[in-house]
Amino acid sequence: PRLVMAISELYTRQISLGASHSLCLRTDGHVYSWGSGKSGRLGIDMVSDKDYLVPTRVGLVNESFKKKEFEEIFAGPFQTFAVTHEGELYVWGSKKFWTLGLIDLKRDVYFPASVEYVKCYHKARKEKGKKRSGATGRTSVPLGGVQFVAYDLQFQDEIHPTFDPFQVAKVFAGESNTAFLMCNGVLYITGSGNHGQLGLNPDGAKEDVEDLDLGTNLFWQGDLFYSYTPLYLSVNLTVKFKHIAVGLNHIAAIDSSGNAYSWGGNSEGQLGIGTVTKFVNKPTLIEEIALKEFKM
Repeated sequence: PRLVMAISELYTRQISLGASHSLCLRTDGHVYSWGSGKSGRLGIDMVSDKDYLVPTRVGLVNESFKKKEFEEIFAGPFQTFAVTHEGELYVWGSKKFWTLGLIDLKRDVYFPASVEYVKCYHKARKEKGKKRSGATGRTSVPLGGVQFVAYDLQFQDEIHPTFDPFQVAKVFAGESNTAFLMCNGVLYITGSGNHGQLGLNPDGAKEDVEDLDLGTNLFWQGDLFYSYTPLYLSVNLTVKFKHIAVGLNHIAAIDSSGNAYSWGGNSEGQLGIGTVTKFVNKPTLIEEIALKEFKM
C-alpha cells in the first residue's frame, strides 16, 4: 500500500471503486476520480475518454458545479453517482443498459448531470458525529477536526433517517441495473429487465406494461427491454429493505428483519433459492439463511 499523495492533504471520507475507475470523497465535499475515462465515467473531461493516473477533481471545467459539496459517492462498473449536501443526485458515465436514470438517454454522459426528479435524503453530518440512541457506529475525528459517524447495516435512523417515500437513502450500482433504496425501505430499479431484475416477467413484460400503466418508463430493443427511470419494485408491503447488492444480472437484498431475498437471472443457481431457472422476477426469500444466527 502506498499513500495517494494527490489527495493526502485532507482527510478522505469515502472511497468507491468501479470496474476500472476509482472515486474518493474528501472532507471538503469535493469528489476526485482516476483510472479509465472511457464513456465519461470519471466526470473530468467534457468529451474525452482520457485516462487519469492520479486523482483529479471532478467537474473543474464548470464554475457552478465547482461550488457543489458532496455527501456520498457510489461507483458502478462503468458509471458514477454522487449526492450533494442538498440531496441532489448527479450521475455520469456509460449509457449502457440505461442505468443512470436519465430520461431518453442517447449518449454517454461525460459531465455530471442532475437527475432532477430524484431527491435524496442526506445526513450532511448535521449532528456532527453525535450518535443517536441505539445506533451502532464509530466516530472518527481526522486531523482537520471534521467529525462524522460511520454506521453498520442495522436498521436504524442512520440508514432510514426519514420515512419519506420520495427521498433516496442509498444508491447501489451494478453493470446492468441501478437500485435506489428509498428512506421508507421501498426499492426502485432502473436498467435492464431481461432477467427479471425490474420485477417484471421478461416473457410477458409488454402485457405487464399495459396492465400496470407504466407508460414510457420501459422501452424495447427487439426482445430486450429496459427502464429509463427507476421503476417501483412490487413486493409484499410489509417488507422494508435496508441493504442491496447488485450483480451482473441478479439482485439480492436484506430486509429490516435480517432476511435475505434475491431475484433476477438464475441459470447457474446464483439466487440461492434451491432451484436453477432462467430467471426469477419477484424477490424470493433465501430460506437457508433466513433468521439464522451466525457466530464468528
